[in-house]
Amino acid sequence: MVPLLALCLAPVAGCGSTGAGLELLDRPATAEDALPADTAVAGFQPGTTRLLTRTDGFSFYLARPPLTGGPANLPPGWGACLIVAEPEVITCGPLPLETRFLGVSARFVPDAEHTPHPAPEGWEQLQRQLFVKGLDHSSRTPPRHPVPEDEG
Repeated sequence: MVPLLALCLAPVAGCGSTGAGLELLDRPATAEDALPADTAVAGFQPGTTRLLTRTDGFSFYLARPPLTGGPANLPPGWGACLIVAEPEVITCGPLPLETRFLGVSARFVPDAEHTPHPAPEGWEQLQRQLFVKGLDHSSRTPPRHPVPEDEG
């Protein structure tokens, strides 16, 4: 039996853990997972973003936190980062993650907390693990990172 330490010894080998409930970050990246080129956010591991969803002019991504200088009270690389590409907001920390921007609240829950039940009162489920509150669907603004034509 190989010790766990040997399986995930060093971040330089590209090995990192975000803890339980983040299967999304374990899948291979696709072209749609890249942040828009002009997005100015930092504080996450480059190349680890995964698109959660796009709606009403906002693009939501999840990423691995930095391997050094990460959120307080967490081992380096532990937890996750929720990124909103428009208006360039990033929140990193333990799960669940919650952030606020432009009067909107967004909450990402780990796989273990996801249930097929309806969203909590006042919250809208945008993606299997992403919930928002305060999103005004009547003021649709085109996203800076447009949806590819084959996505609809």
